[in-house]
Parts: sequence; structure tokens; C-alpha cells
Amino acid sequence: MTKLLIVDDDEQNLYMLQVLLEGHGYEVDTAGDGAEALEKARRDPPDMIISDILMPVMDGFTLCREWLKEYEQLKHIPFVFLHRHLHRSQGRGIRPEPGGGAVHRQAGRARRVCGDAAGGS
Repeated sequence: MTKLLIVDDDEQNLYMLQVLLEGHGYEVDTAGDGAEALEKARRDPPDMIISDILMPVMDGFTLCREWLKEYEQLKHIPFVFLHRHLHRSQGRGIRPEPGGGAVHRQAGRARRVCGDAAGGS
């Protein structure tokens, strides 16, 4: 069974995603911020992470950078940003760039955004 780690500080978002994804046969674990997600992933690496961007303690961009640069065993795991304001961009780029990361959505396609900050891919 594919194991997903969902990271969001909004408990309602976590609950809705967990119910939806478990209903489609995924095993789901949740974390309320990036620091908690890193700790959980170190103990039991997921097959994919889905993370909000704006969170307390450690935001999604910082989580992504740490995910790629410090934890060899996590680098191969797909990392997806899910943020409620992305749909409002309607093809325009959104570029909050803490440390070089960026989210860019264009014509329904998402680009990898945190590889540059980690010095790779």
C-alpha cells in the first residue's frame, strides 16, 4: 500500500485529505508542521509527501529544502506542495522565495521548485 505523509497546520484540511486519500486505498500519516513531518519521515519514510506552504514552526519551503539537503534517505521521495491559494494564480507564477525556492504553476503543470535551494535537480 502506498504511504503518504500530509503536512498542514489546518486540522480540517488534514482530516479532509486523509479521509479522501484513505478512501482511495492510500495509507496516510499526518503532521502539523515541517519539523514534525521530518521527524516522522526519519522514523518511517513515506512514498510521497504532500505539504502546505504556510505553516508555523517550519514552513513548506523550509521543509522541502531540508528534505532534499540533509536526509539522503528522503531525497528520492516525491514532494508535492498543496496550498489553497495556488488555484487563484490562474497560470501566473507564485514566487515566495525563501532561500531560492519557488512555486510555479503554468497551464496546469507544476515544476519542481525546491531543487535549486538544495543545490541539485
